[in-house]
Amino acid sequence: MTSDFNSLDAFEFEALAQAINYKRWIWEQFSSTLMASPKILEVGGGIGHFTEVIYEHAINSQITSLEPFQEFYEQLAAKLPQIESFHGYAQDLAETEHYDSIINVNVLEHIKDHEDELKTWHRLLKENGTACVLVPACTELYTPIDHLMGHYRRYTPDTLREVFESAGFKVEKLTYFNHVGYWLWMLNFKLLKKKSFSKAKIAFHERYLIQPSKLLDKLGAHRLRGQSLVCIARKLS
Repeated sequence: MTSDFNSLDAFEFEALAQAINYKRWIWEQFSSTLMASPKILEVGGGIGHFTEVIYEHAINSQITSLEPFQEFYEQLAAKLPQIESFHGYAQDLAETEHYDSIINVNVLEHIKDHEDELKTWHRLLKENGTACVLVPACTELYTPIDHLMGHYRRYTPDTLREVFESAGFKVEKLTYFNHVGYWLWMLNFKLLKKKSFSKAKIAFHERYLIQPSKLLDKLGAHRLRGQSLVCIARKLS
């Protein structure tokens, strides 16, 4: 697996520490699947921001978080010593390890050979196990900040479905997420050509825009476009 992270990712992690409501909104997209999963693997735990949300809600699950970058892994392990964490890649896990669900939030786009990665997940999942991902959406939103963050791509519904099916999965849920975020990304990073995140804007979004964003998505705006794609796919035998 090839993936690239840099200092901008560390800043993104720091900024996202404020985004509690946003992370819980992401959790809601996968909650019914993950809460029914006795054994969960998080691939790409970073410094544990979303891992905390999983741990907070999936109280009856055994959670394992995997992080390949040493600096991030050390922070993850220190922050959440009560869960099992590993330094390495999915390919490094033993053949005997099997999980009910794999969760991956804003990581698959960092992986050059994403089909091989998904084939590894297929091996790690139990029969009828599920893969849950959130990835950046809409190729027209790809900007220099995506490149700086190590994103190889942004996905369309067709490209995400294709790579999952090629890896041996059946897609059960595939939908845009965060319609308001689409336009905010377009404004800030496409039109204004910004190349960094603003903590102040993240705080503003967290305080004032999450609830209207959730409402618009609930009313169907996410069918048109979204900042991200949510996908739940089931392993085929």
